[in-house]
Amino acid sequence: GKTHMSIALSDKLISRGMKPVWLDGEDFKKVVLAADSSFFEKETLVVDDSDFLFEHLQAGDSGPLVRFFELLRLNEVGLVLFSSKSIADLPCDDHVISRLKACAQMQIAAPDFESLQKVVDKMAKQRGLALGGRRLSFLEKRVSREIFEIENYLERLDHLSEVLGK
Repeated sequence: GKTHMSIALSDKLISRGMKPVWLDGEDFKKVVLAADSSFFEKETLVVDDSDFLFEHLQAGDSGPLVRFFELLRLNEVGLVLFSSKSIADLPCDDHVISRLKACAQMQIAAPDFESLQKVVDKMAKQRGLALGGRRLSFLEKRVSREIFEIENYLERLDHLSEVLGK
């Protein structure tokens, strides 16, 4: 869900004439540790799996990240971080935590029952699976509302359709 969301956000920013930079967590770590100032000319950094960097910061090693955050702020560069972990679950020191707590925070939750069919249909179409009304209703009754479980179910369904040729 968060990777799709980060890509969709980048696309939305582009459609509004902005020039976002999309990074995965590993690339973000490299940029921060290298103090890459080329990003200070951009409008927005969108970082997927940002927890990759936070998990690799040792206690007391927050200096480069805090400096990077400050330079982004001074250069008016937006920063959007996507993580599979909450701030409380990140192994960061108080300097980093205070910066993160100052940010807006949102959580991607499981779809409600009314949205489940639309979500399953969209995720199936992304995998090239065409599920009609009856098939969607069948699936809706058997799949968990958790995105991870829906993905697993659709992957199994895709595999079976390949193996059985249907």
